[in-house]
Amino acid sequence: MAVKIIVPELGESVLEATVSAWLKQEGDFVNMGDVLVELETDKVNVEVGAKSAGVLQKIQVPKGSDVKVGDVLGMIDEKQSASQPVETSKPVEAKQEVKETVVERESIPQVSPVASRFAKEMNVDINKVVGTGSDGRITKADVESYLQGASKQVEVKSEAKVSSFQKIIDTSSRSEERVRMSRRRQTIARRLLEAKQSTAMLTTFNEIDMSAMMDLRKRRNDEFQKKHGIKLGFM
Repeated sequence: MAVKIIVPELGESVLEATVSAWLKQEGDFVNMGDVLVELETDKVNVEVGAKSAGVLQKIQVPKGSDVKVGDVLGMIDEKQSASQPVETSKPVEAKQEVKETVVERESIPQVSPVASRFAKEMNVDINKVVGTGSDGRITKADVESYLQGASKQVEVKSEAKVSSFQKIIDTSSRSEERVRMSRRRQTIARRLLEAKQSTAMLTTFNEIDMSAMMDLRKRRNDEFQKKHGIKLGFM
């Protein structure tokens, strides 16, 4: 039986989202609750998990596409969720293969998309990070804790990045790369443009002759200070 992967409710007043990344590929086996795809909205990122175990049969919406609440993102085939039949002639080898497969799956750490991107930005080997989330899931806080313990290494890498960046600046050749704006960046740009178009961007100046007021203050300042203990101001 094929199970649809549907865009869930995204929050109050949020009706659309953009497919930020597919964390599973067609043909991959998924367990119930595994994160399949990450959606980006104007406010937050939403992770869509598998409603049942099976094989990701089809990805209907590719990365970078816009979707609405209720749209179908892909399909999961539940029929292929069962393990493959074991040959009776080699029961011992079959059991060993099943155990090795289970161990390999258990050894692969579950990483949240935010933690994965943050680890890549900081050049952190995700396999060295210990997860403290549910079922050993690695979160961004775990990566930050790992960085605090290896602060010296991070400083060395940062200095290397700065030196390499300076070398790039010293060279006369510069390359350009066009990157699609995220949905959140698009919202910020749209709000800034609306503010510029609907608000008067100007500065006004008013000139006043204060010479008479300054003369009056000069004459009354000493008397006012003796009487009240403070100097006479203009306000």
